[in-house]
Amino acid sequence: MRRYLLLGLIILFMFSMVGCEDDQESNTSGNIINAGIAAQQGKWIYYSNDKDKFKLYRMDIKGHKNEKLSNDECTYINVLDDWVFYSNGLENFSLYKIKTDGSQRTKLNDGNSLFVVVDKDWIYYFNSNDNKIYRMDHNGRQVTPLIKDKCWSFVMSDNNIYYINMDDGYSIYSANKDGTGKNRITSDSSHYINVVDGWIYYCNSDDNYSIYKIKTDGTQRTKLNDLESGYLNVWDDTIYYRDNQKGGIYSMTTDGSRVKRLQQTDGIFINVLKDWIFYSDVETGEIYKINRADGQRSNLN
Repeated sequence: MRRYLLLGLIILFMFSMVGCEDDQESNTSGNIINAGIAAQQGKWIYYSNDKDKFKLYRMDIKGHKNEKLSNDECTYINVLDDWVFYSNGLENFSLYKIKTDGSQRTKLNDGNSLFVVVDKDWIYYFNSNDNKIYRMDHNGRQVTPLIKDKCWSFVMSDNNIYYINMDDGYSIYSANKDGTGKNRITSDSSHYINVVDGWIYYCNSDDNYSIYKIKTDGTQRTKLNDLESGYLNVWDDTIYYRDNQKGGIYSMTTDGSRVKRLQQTDGIFINVLKDWIFYSDVETGEIYKINRADGQRSNLN
């Protein structure tokens, strides 16, 4: 089952990589493009438990107390107020929501909903059937297509959508939150986009998937490394990423300096929380967590 879910997620990454930033984040853009296997709200971490067929659990922030919330196979976890939103891999990635105490499990749509982003008004998601970005309300109604272009991924920040346009060589575009007013930011062939503090971070496949950054207005395009990189996740002033050639999880500052290897074992789907880094082991599909303070790795349970 672990290998099945891991393989499925890798295939889905061939369609897109996505995320969100809002006044109240339900998860970060970097986590959502990395399958959203973990999210934090207050004293609780909500996560996909590989030890129990990737069902939805929560643990306290110290990583001890564990509680099962749902028997669904969950990814793209968002937590907003007292609701958890997620895609259910057992039902072709249909969208669900459930109370943070595990009650009131509710189905919102029928399948193909990836890279889910939730804000205070809407749920945004990528439909793998037509490669379009949609939104709907928190009850699964008012479903509306937002972007007419064929998309590869999208990120939301400061009431804007940033997306990769497959119809224009995987260039990065911006648009208003309602899908209007599109504008091309860079013609680089881009993947794993994150938007943090007015900067877009991405892997440039025109340059062997080296990591770049560019301002959201299209200025100050800057190359940060010269390494085939993937599974990018930006947290504050640190970039976490995978070395796609040698394997292993690395970090560097957002100016490209202070490169550090965090894990020699190969990991993907890097999710970053306040005190922890979650990732999936390439060989086994098991999910591990790394303490950001001391670098120690441990199992989830």
